Amino acid sequence: MDTFECPFSFFSRKMPNAIAFEDIELTLSYLEAELIISGICKTLRKELSVDTPCVTLITEKSINCVLIFFALLRYQVSVFLVCGKTPQKSLKEYMQNIGTNIIISSSKKFHNTGAKKALTFRDLLYQKDKMPRWFFSPNFVATYTLTSGSSSTPKIACHSFKNHFKSAIGSQKHIQIQPGDRYLFSMHLHHIAGLALLFRTLTQGATVSFNHTCIKITHISFLPIQLLRFMREKKKLQLKCILLGGAPISKEIYTQALGEGLNVLPSYGMTEMSSTITSNISENQFSMGHPLPYRKLKISSDGEILVKGDTLFKGYLNNTQSLSFDL
Repeated sequence: MDTFECPFSFFSRKMPNAIAFEDIELTLSYLEAELIISGICKTLRKELSVDTPCVTLITEKSINCVLIFFALLRYQVSVFLVCGKTPQKSLKEYMQNIGTNIIISSSKKFHNTGAKKALTFRDLLYQKDKMPRWFFSPNFVATYTLTSGSSSTPKIACHSFKNHFKSAIGSQKHIQIQPGDRYLFSMHLHHIAGLALLFRTLTQGATVSFNHTCIKITHISFLPIQLLRFMREKKKLQLKCILLGGAPISKEIYTQALGEGLNVLPSYGMTEMSSTITSNISENQFSMGHPLPYRKLKISSDGEILVKGDTLFKGYLNNTQSLSFDL
């Protein structure tokens, strides 16, 4: 069976001073992040019962949110990641479907969801501690996220630790990341692309940057519209890689980016496959490339794209709180 050591547990021993997170005002090493996460876990033992199955986390682009996310995973509860702009009526319905009545957010404005317990980030971020080495159970359901709803109403997708880790490790074939690199957190944590960015960076001991003004950014994930905006702004960054996806990609955008000296990797992915499935590294041919490790893909006789592999999610959560695979 695969085992996955928490990246903070691992790199706090191997590279304690390497930078895990940075924003405009703060940098945290892997050791500092490990101590904070361990402290949050200690607080969670006081706030949550040992049989808590799932917690709702209202996401935001912040270091604190990511620290709490990993602490919840290490407390061995599934995390339902939700956008802060989700209507409260919809949020209540989702929480009922999942069976969670605990919510954590940076603001008390989400405390009117009917949750049994509502905590703020400040309630959890006040002490440090040190835990032994921590390994995640591969098949445990780590996250619940909403699909984009591009082809139907949003569904609740369930992913295991194994899904997220295999997605990150397989992506390393083309999106090569190493300690010292900085990956700009340009996506949202409640989207599969944001989760993939996070695991992709932290499993390699690199830095997740929340500082959009940093000139040392080496990696970025962009939607096509974001890439166009970036090229118009003419920012001077020493980028190693731009992963492009999340929407239809035109050859014109790709060609323009190459002409400006940008290393752009067009990609194809989906929530159900834990983000990126294929990516292209050849400048000689415009395509979405080939399947990354731990993914398999083929085209059926009627033109349908069929995918499978270690990154294939656990399933959709239905109204009876059980998993279904109505793909």
